[in-house]
Amino acid sequence: MDESPPLPRAGEGTGVRADPVNIFFDVDDTLVTWDFRLRPHVPEVFRRLRDDGHRLYVWSGRGKRWDVVLRYELSDLIVTCHEKPLDDHHAKLAGLGVDVWPDFVIDYHDAVVHAFGCYFIAPPRRPFEQDREMWKAYDAVNRFLAERAAGIVHDRFIARWDQR
Repeated sequence: MDESPPLPRAGEGTGVRADPVNIFFDVDDTLVTWDFRLRPHVPEVFRRLRDDGHRLYVWSGRGKRWDVVLRYELSDLIVTCHEKPLDDHHAKLAGLGVDVWPDFVIDYHDAVVHAFGCYFIAPPRRPFEQDREMWKAYDAVNRFLAERAAGIVHDRFIARWDQR
């Protein structure tokens, strides 16, 4: 069973954990499609989350994906890139250089979402231009924060793309 490492969580020491949070986005089938197209609304959602005070990270099981961040000019919107653990998720964070706790994870991999909680995103939809998954992820972040502020405690908050 994964145990939480003593990594800094967003908002520690401030007395308010509701804001900001460390948000980790997967790359393949989350931010980019199989044919390497940027999913609709990524820059707008990243900008909104950053403007809301959150810290954004990009991670991938394929290593640090600066290629995607630079190609789509997202570097000003994120803190950094990390390699994502593919198993034994919590225990491997420090060894992969992840120096903050992922407070909110957006990923299409069920195992990663269940390890950390947060948003299980749908694969890109067709017609591609009508894909609204990034805005659904934004709404899930806000629902997570609202529930936490209201005192609703989850062992692991999990929202899915197919929930209303």
